[in-house]
Amino acid sequence: MGQIRYDNLKDRLVLTVEEPSLVDETYWHSYCEGRVDLQFVVNSGGILALKLNKVSDIFEGLNENGQIRYDEDCDTLTIGLVTSDEQLTFGADCIHMDERDHSMITLNRNGVGNLVGIEIVAVSSILNKYS
Repeated sequence: MGQIRYDNLKDRLVLTVEEPSLVDETYWHSYCEGRVDLQFVVNSGGILALKLNKVSDIFEGLNENGQIRYDEDCDTLTIGLVTSDEQLTFGADCIHMDERDHSMITLNRNGVGNLVGIEIVAVSSILNKYS
């Protein structure tokens, strides 16, 4: 499972899914007006890291386009990476799970395996634990 850290000063949650090998060429791609950055391996498309920027703005409802939603009752953050028409989720890759605080981070995929979203369950617990 991934390594997580939260930087209070930069207000950034970083999840390293996997370390790149020395031969992997990687690139970063931004989503949701720069609030979400994903690092991919060029040849395989594998996800290496996820950065969630300006986390406190999300809790305060400062999300202009609605791609990032926070459900306070469930303490769940849902991030849509594609238009709502393309967001049908048929599966997910769990990249973090902690049974003690019931936290979980998943990468949601459509029927052909394309990444369509990210879900963070017990996000407040994750931020408190890794800050």
